[in-house]
Amino acid sequence: MYSPSQSRTLSVSCNAFPVDRGVPVLSPVRLRGTEALGKLYRYTLDMATTYTPGLSQYNTKFQIVPARLVGKDITISIEFDGKGTFIPGMPGDSGAGNVGAGVRTITGIIARVEMTGVDDRHTYYRLVVRPALWLTTKTSRSRIFQNRSVLDITRDVLREHPVLFDVKVSARGLKDGYPERDFVRQMWESDFHFLTRLWREWGIYYFEDNNRLVLCDGPGVHEPHRNAYDSIRYHAPDGARIDEEHIHKLKASRRITAARVTVVDYDYTRGAQKFVEEHDAFGELHKAEERHWGDYSQPLAGATGLSGQPNNYLEEAHYLAGVRAHALFSRNERLRGRGSLLGLKTGRTFFLTDHPESDVNAEYLVVSTTLDIRNVSETTISGRTSARTPGADQYQCVTDFVLQSPNRFFRNRLKKKPRCYAETAVVVGPKDQTTWVDAYGRVKICYPVSFNLGWHGGVHLKAPTDGTQPASVRAIADGKIVYVRRTDTTHKATLQYRNVRTDDGCVVIRHDTEIGEGDHAKITYYSVYMHMQQVLSSVAVGKKIYRKDLIGTPGQIYGQFPQIHFEIVCDEANLRKMIGRAPGSLGNSPARTDAVYGDVWFFVPRGTKLFANEPHPYREDDSFPAIATLHPQAPLVPAGTSRDLVIRMHYEKDCTLTTYQQNMDLSWSVSGAMPAESEAEYNLFSRATALSRRYTDSSLASITAGIAVPSPSAIFEMIRFGRCIDDHLASGARFNHWRKVRTPDGDGWINLSKAGVRVYSDADFPEWAGWSFVNDDPTPDSLCESTTVKRWLDVNHSGHVSHADAVGALGVDAIRQRLARAVCKFPSEWSRSGLEARYNWLKSPHEALSSPLSEADFGKLMDHARDLAFWEDISDPDLPHANEVWHFPPAVFIRHMRTCNWLGVAELAQCLPRRSLTGQISWNEAHQRATVHYKSINMLRRKYLGESTPRLVHFLAQAYIETGILSLINEGGTGHERPYGPFYGRGYLQLTWPSNYDEYGAFRLLPNISGSTYSDSRISATSTHEWSTGAPPRRWFPRYDPARIASNLTDAADSSGMFWVSKHFRGKTNINRAADLGVGPAIVGFISWLINGGAAGYANRQQFAALLRRVLADDTSNVHEETICYPPLTPPGQPALCHTFPPETVAATSTIQVNYVPQIP
Repeated sequence: MYSPSQSRTLSVSCNAFPVDRGVPVLSPVRLRGTEALGKLYRYTLDMATTYTPGLSQYNTKFQIVPARLVGKDITISIEFDGKGTFIPGMPGDSGAGNVGAGVRTITGIIARVEMTGVDDRHTYYRLVVRPALWLTTKTSRSRIFQNRSVLDITRDVLREHPVLFDVKVSARGLKDGYPERDFVRQMWESDFHFLTRLWREWGIYYFEDNNRLVLCDGPGVHEPHRNAYDSIRYHAPDGARIDEEHIHKLKASRRITAARVTVVDYDYTRGAQKFVEEHDAFGELHKAEERHWGDYSQPLAGATGLSGQPNNYLEEAHYLAGVRAHALFSRNERLRGRGSLLGLKTGRTFFLTDHPESDVNAEYLVVSTTLDIRNVSETTISGRTSARTPGADQYQCVTDFVLQSPNRFFRNRLKKKPRCYAETAVVVGPKDQTTWVDAYGRVKICYPVSFNLGWHGGVHLKAPTDGTQPASVRAIADGKIVYVRRTDTTHKATLQYRNVRTDDGCVVIRHDTEIGEGDHAKITYYSVYMHMQQVLSSVAVGKKIYRKDLIGTPGQIYGQFPQIHFEIVCDEANLRKMIGRAPGSLGNSPARTDAVYGDVWFFVPRGTKLFANEPHPYREDDSFPAIATLHPQAPLVPAGTSRDLVIRMHYEKDCTLTTYQQNMDLSWSVSGAMPAESEAEYNLFSRATALSRRYTDSSLASITAGIAVPSPSAIFEMIRFGRCIDDHLASGARFNHWRKVRTPDGDGWINLSKAGVRVYSDADFPEWAGWSFVNDDPTPDSLCESTTVKRWLDVNHSGHVSHADAVGALGVDAIRQRLARAVCKFPSEWSRSGLEARYNWLKSPHEALSSPLSEADFGKLMDHARDLAFWEDISDPDLPHANEVWHFPPAVFIRHMRTCNWLGVAELAQCLPRRSLTGQISWNEAHQRATVHYKSINMLRRKYLGESTPRLVHFLAQAYIETGILSLINEGGTGHERPYGPFYGRGYLQLTWPSNYDEYGAFRLLPNISGSTYSDSRISATSTHEWSTGAPPRRWFPRYDPARIASNLTDAADSSGMFWVSKHFRGKTNINRAADLGVGPAIVGFISWLINGGAAGYANRQQFAALLRRVLADDTSNVHEETICYPPLTPPGQPALCHTFPPETVAATSTIQVNYVPQIP
């Protein structure tokens, strides 16, 4: 009789599948489906209910509810034979004697479930399994992407879906990679169709590998099959049985395709010109020609916009024509075949052997596979029984496949583009006023001035809709409500201005937060939510409100629904604290040290030397005379750089160095950028360590004894922030920060720490990042008369700007970019005081008006404005006077603040769980613990984690279990009866074992102990200690006292951060690599294993991570408790989940309740 627990070729795992007394209720019978490069796979999985004496069909039919299965994750495992180890005595002709060949897994989503039949013992079901990418077919929309490349758009779209993906593209043939497009339309099509259309246009395709989507664009990406499938034998069917998976049918075909593809296009900025480019594929069989529209000659996108240099349309045209040609030509040389191949995977390569035609024996790329495999057991799909006999097949498998040379470009055929018809556009702006467009007919609306050059302190936001309901309005940050006005429901005539409704519901929130260390980094600002249709009854003046809390619903602005007016304001005192100086350009101002976040900016003065080769970090100027074995090199430009430059250093996994230069109008624009240094952020620890070692290697051997060596920790900060912010260089130590940059004088190595170079961060709001501060409008009215803004709008440099010229200039990208980061001081439009003075100009002739307002019409406008005004109704000591308001560009301000990685005390306290497996914590206790630890945790995050929320989630989830949720900083029991003894756990991640303490001492170059007495008497001048698990004992003396790690929180944090970024695993370094894969339970499990093997408090860690994700990420769920499933870390020591990186797919069979009750007063 069949046993449900016996080994099967085909098996499945799904948390939603019912289990009865340890026996799975459903068993797989047959799997069929097709995978192909650049296409979504679709598998049908036939399953039958299990029949045993204790589990009858009657018992199982009530346990299977199809509705509960749809949408659940499922993993299908295929054990294959291949060429494993033959075991004597086992039935060899069936393949049963082969073991160890491997397991192939297919992970997807159950898209459909149907019952297909029933008999006296079994009920039969058919499941349709699709990949995670398939979910993108269910979201259709119309939207516009501006200044984005195909890869930028891909990331924008896929981040909205639960798709794990890797990008492995080379853009071969495009010198600067995939170019940006200034306008790309998703035209009422699904996200999947839209992305597929773009991918195929640019020659990008995808396949599934290790349960991740891999995006690629050419040869060299595809890895060979592992285990048994690196080579596969061809064996023609001759009636004989062989104990090996093999190919038994293979045929090649040729057919005529086009030899030439011609792309023809136009450029909407140069309408009289026509662009044509061709790509030839040579061959006797190919004589036809295809002609396409190229869609390539759009103008250069980005900061320079239409006013910049045109794109390289010939290079792009040749590339795009080549994509089309390869799509045609590669189909001509493909092989099709069949075999009993369980583990053949689309997107992998293998070598074919033993084919009678020798030239066919070669390496091939698997383009597609169609698999049909069934378990042969007590049941068949028809429900009949067949007794198993020794030697009979345990499975039946047929695999059809398509192959091509791995050295050929694979391309999918193009997707047809949607046809655009005339549409009606809704333009967000005041009613009954002329809408303006730019020179190319594109509608434009700007902060901080409207199209008629009136000051406008905020933006009009249109709420997205979920079905028929608009999204609710939520608080942007923690704060206190200082003003509430509920929407008028009496149909007041003043709110029906010009016969259209404008809602007057309004909420103003005061936000007190911290952007760094000290009182000067404590700031206050206000957010205004105007034109609300409904304000929740729970929203009241004086109440605390928290980020993501509901405020109400959007309303109407001059008849347009659903919208709100949104703005962010502050007074000058808080603006000074926010930007670290008086409003204005940086000039020669020193960088602030109390707040450091975001990108790093280096001001490099004219005359700085460039070198062709990387100098030694000891060398300040590599043209100086020789030192030891370091010989001078001549600078690339004898006089140095020809102008002042700014270098932007951006870390986000990689590191990108972008060069800016100043324009004639005093703005700054990109002049060039070096290719991104791959994985530079992940490799900061190893690079800092390597640079420190260069001071003690043979290059400086003759003077080593006389120089101070900078610590790897100090170097880490120098190459991460451009300066030391928490650590410091040892007295007398010289470290020069050399980087290769692109300049107008050529590419070369430049010293970014040389005297004269000034280093800043985004916290300094530098002008070269686009920030400007405008406070020069001398008039009291609402018309913008700012000298600064008028100078920007003077595109002809005539010294005079007419209203028509100014309005036209607002359509220029470069000007819009400047306005988008302008922080402006002008009177609030919501003040009743001086209302008529602000708008009196509307009664007089003005070129901004088609006609002046009559006294009657002006009176109606004033009545309308008075009923919307509220400024004088707010009672708050730090609210600026209505005439002294500084306005921030709201969207840019929020994006900027999201790069600030500093949590205030109350913000960190909210991250501590109120209820968990560890126990309960009151708000007072959480606040007290946060007060003790917030500074050290912020310093750790800034140095080692960056602004990433997932990294902070993972770190705190691990630190909580190691520190009893920040209640202690060292291990209980102080290591007694432990092999590591006095080197017990200390710090936020409980640094343990002498080897780890030694690594931290080397990282900081901590001085040896003075004397021979340690805080822990178990360490002495002669004592030896087991260095790490199973390692020989070594003497610790005279190294530093390990007690310092717990005696001050700076070392407690810094040692934990070093451990985090220096951790080695599966051929990689730095736990941030794992954290960047997401915050799902599998990644939490993998990181738990990295920290301490995962045995201690594993369920707690999962619980903490789920809670932290809710608090710190953008999840708006209001569920207060839920059950999460997570994978076990079994077997202990080497859990299956952690065999590889990225982690293996393991069924989430463990569960835990998570309590999300917020930790607030």
